[in-house]
Amino acid sequence: MTPKELLPLSGIILLGLFALFVCFFAKRKGFFRSLVMWPKENPLCWFDVLVVFAIYYGSIILLSPLLLRLFKVPIATMLQAVAYINITAFALIPLLFFVYFRFGKKVSIRPLIKDDGESIGADIKIGFIAYLIALPVIFFLSELLATIVLKIFGTLGPEQNAVRILKEMIGHPKLLIPMVVIIAFVGPFVEEFLFRVTLQGYLRKKLGIKAAILLSSLGFSLLHFSAQQEVGNFILLPMLFVLGLFLGYIYERQRSIASCLFLHILFNAATTSWLIYSS
Repeated sequence: MTPKELLPLSGIILLGLFALFVCFFAKRKGFFRSLVMWPKENPLCWFDVLVVFAIYYGSIILLSPLLLRLFKVPIATMLQAVAYINITAFALIPLLFFVYFRFGKKVSIRPLIKDDGESIGADIKIGFIAYLIALPVIFFLSELLATIVLKIFGTLGPEQNAVRILKEMIGHPKLLIPMVVIIAFVGPFVEEFLFRVTLQGYLRKKLGIKAAILLSSLGFSLLHFSAQQEVGNFILLPMLFVLGLFLGYIYERQRSIASCLFLHILFNAATTSWLIYSS
């Protein structure tokens, strides 16, 4: 984002009023309702949370590079290295999640993914409605924070790492297509399993629903912190925290990963499509 792309102050105010109206209208229509505890107790313990996060970071940092070296995958550029590591890691992570819970923990993850309640179709509908509500809120926050950061620091900082890498891959379709699949589909599933199903599910029974949503949203935003983004973190992290609040809320509202997963996929797919189209 460059300064000339930012909305003027009047535009930001109008956008903020529109976002406020959307939230108010959604509340009047009953979208925001009181949350209650799940009828079945979450079987996860602190060790399960550690294992799940260890699988995530271990796959990206250790296991994926090790497999690439073991099978002597030819890597000529840094771009290829980043692509192959991400593709391999995000192919492994869901598989390792399944193996741990099926053969290690020896519990069914179905009750963690969806409680008995509304249909998956209803969950997806709520995810779509949440996307329509969250979008103006996040867009307003993005414009407001970018304006403040630009005023204070004189720069918006470098682009987000994932954005920069995606743009570099546009001329390399063999790398671009699997990366788009990861960003738009596999990544949201992995992150929702990490932060909503695992972390929020564990914190819910220890601290209650509200604290669980807040802390899982904070963890979700901090996952995307990068020193290379410099002051851009002041824009990106609050936006993702707000997105995390919406994701956490509809996960508890519907008691289903389908709702928050669909919202997350819509958000990532729309962002990815816009980046490719505008490049």
